[in-house]
Amino acid sequence: MRDPFDAFMTTLPLWLPAVIVGAFLQWLIIRGAVLSALRRHSWDERNTPDKPAADPSAPSGTE
Repeated sequence: MRDPFDAFMTTLPLWLPAVIVGAFLQWLIIRGAVLSALRRHSWDERNTPDKPAADPSAPSGTE
């Protein structure tokens, strides 16, 4: 019967690089999505006209 540690060390060169590459790819994808969302958000903020301030004397509709 094989020792579990031997099996772990035998397969380590196979799965460890796959885990590292997978984590790196996930980080790149998430980073790209976040940067894209932040760029889009700042673009929308720059291009939306300022809303006029609410008139304090106007009825609010809640009583």
